[in-house]
Amino acid sequence: MRLLSALLIALLGVGHAFADGLDESAPRSTPGGGLGRVVIQVSFSTWHPRGRTLSQIEPAIRVKLRGAGFTLVATPEESHDYRMKVSYRETRGQQYRIDTFGTVIDCAIDMESNEGSRLLHVSIHEESGTYEMGTAPYLEVLEKFDTNPYFYFLGDIAAQVVGNGADLTGGLLHGFQALLDGERRSVEGPASDHGMQQSDTYYMMSARENTIRELGRLGDSRAVPVLMELLSHKSRDVRLQAIDSLGRLPWGKAVKVRLEQLVSDDPDRSVAQAAAAVLAAHTHVAPDMTP
Repeated sequence: MRLLSALLIALLGVGHAFADGLDESAPRSTPGGGLGRVVIQVSFSTWHPRGRTLSQIEPAIRVKLRGAGFTLVATPEESHDYRMKVSYRETRGQQYRIDTFGTVIDCAIDMESNEGSRLLHVSIHEESGTYEMGTAPYLEVLEKFDTNPYFYFLGDIAAQVVGNGADLTGGLLHGFQALLDGERRSVEGPASDHGMQQSDTYYMMSARENTIRELGRLGDSRAVPVLMELLSHKSRDVRLQAIDSLGRLPWGKAVKVRLEQLVSDDPDRSVAQAAAAVLAAHTHVAPDMTP
């Protein structure tokens, strides 16, 4: 435990120094694309001693926005079309042991036009889970934050909101579909890294799972096509997750037929059983709905 705590403290120091270095060397203008010029304003606080943190919130957002087609500027004094205001707070969570505490992350992200109208609002809350001598609680909550659908797909969401007038869910669905399309094209990972290295498939899979769960929680029927697509995924777990989320949404005859096919044809018994359970329990089927 002491060794793990010492290692974490050392990592916090390295992460803090790395973040400072990035801030000091940031170019005044970072080329991107044609969606407009954005200035990012971050308010940051942490309960860790001397402000040490492993969070790379601003550099990560820069990567996401630049990859989505925005041009970034470093200061509000430079010409810009949008402001992205980020409030990021790390507070001390529950105590696990004498020298081990969890962390709670609360992050609010607002994108505004120069006229002051709010185009996008994202609110994220993540906290450390059960600590069982595995991943350190702070590293765990950072992973949860990084793979939260609204942060993982932040660049895609902002691009859809600005470029196509989409709402938050529409932007999320667009980003998720792009990830799935990229996954099919490449055995190494998604076509867009969303702030991650393409080889880091672990983060991609975590974000995928979290997004499937969120689509079920939202209860928006626009998620039905992408969830239906996942019923053919090679991973048994992905198929199970998609079935579970579909069970929370309204859908029509096409989905019913596809679930019936899984009951009779899926090679994994647990998938067939899950599909049968959803069919038996589902009360939202409307014959005139498509799909």
